[in-house]
Formats: sequence, structure tokens, C-alpha cells
Amino acid sequence: MTQMRAERRAASHPAMLDGTGLANALITESSIDDAVRAYENRMMPRSAQAAEDCRGTRPPHSPTDS
Repeated sequence: MTQMRAERRAASHPAMLDGTGLANALITESSIDDAVRAYENRMMPRSAQAAEDCRGTRPPHSPTDS
């Protein structure tokens, strides 16, 4: 499987994308602290977008329904 194909496949599974992103950062950065910072810098925009995409949506009959 090519790297690009693996990344596209991982993108459909956020936990896999997070895992591969952190693993890559741990391999390429000079320290664990730098790796975590690099990982967070890549993860935060994606997480913020996912949260925005979910904003205002909730399942029917959620606990906040009266």
C-alpha cells in the first residue's frame, strides 16, 4: 500500500490518523516534548473543524430535550 493510499484510508478513521500522526512525530522530532507539540499543531485544526462540523447537531431524544 502506498503512503498516500494509507493516509487516505487512515483519514476515514480519526483514531488511526491520530495514531499515525503521533508515531510520525515521535520518529521525526528530536524529543518527546517536540513530538507532542508537533502532533498537537497538526491535530488541533482538524479537531476544531470536526467540532465545528458537529456544532448544533445532536441526536433526537437527547437528554436536553424536554
